[in-house]
Amino acid sequence: MKKKVLVLMMATMMISMSACGQNTEDATDDVDIEVEQIEESSEPVQENDSEVIDDTEEDISDDAGYDFGDMDPLYVSYLKNEISVENPYVDGDQLNILTYKEDYTSEFQDATIGYALVDVNGDGENELVVNVSGAVDQLLEILTVSDDKLTVVDIFESHNMRMGASVYTNGVVGEDGTYDDMMESYFSYDLSGQRKGIITFYKAADSESQLLYEYYYLDGNSDSKVMLSSDDEYQELRAKYVGQPVEYIDITDFVESL
Repeated sequence: MKKKVLVLMMATMMISMSACGQNTEDATDDVDIEVEQIEESSEPVQENDSEVIDDTEEDISDDAGYDFGDMDPLYVSYLKNEISVENPYVDGDQLNILTYKEDYTSEFQDATIGYALVDVNGDGENELVVNVSGAVDQLLEILTVSDDKLTVVDIFESHNMRMGASVYTNGVVGEDGTYDDMMESYFSYDLSGQRKGIITFYKAADSESQLLYEYYYLDGNSDSKVMLSSDDEYQELRAKYVGQPVEYIDITDFVESL
């Protein structure tokens, strides 16, 4: 009987020691896992209170190969100041993208240079519009390609805030002036580059009318005047013929870097 009890006690002790060993191994494994996790996350976290600056924006002034897309190569060469175009208004004169800087030392000193592509003559091909604009100065050129040659369709130049020219997404071109008489004239071009009048608003300097414009006429025919009844009528007529202003792509820095 004593032997049986002794054997039973020894068996119980062995089972207990085995269980303790297993628990110890499990605990050791847990400690190892925790240590590894601490080591993996023990890399110092760098704090940065300053604002994160996104410098991914394209700076075309540093890109000699600025991509003008599928634009006509002659337009691209003009914008890159590689070629000039004959000035139709001054015999023997050549125009280039930097003419304004060469001819004017102060007026266009801080001007921006932008371009847009718009079909102003209805032939299905876009013309190149170059807009050089300062605080009160503007030089707007409309160029086209004819017979594989770059030519000028029209040029507008102003050095005061009382005159200006605009181009619209529907191909309409506008010119306005407030010297004495007030006038807004909108037109397009034919294939030869001649203006085709669309609508003109007019008010004489000595007019007693309280309206913004006194009358209008269509198709460039100043003999067919129609009196305006209100400023709302003027706005409705203008919206009927005139589109949204084009958005010019600014290439000032690109050109300045040439």
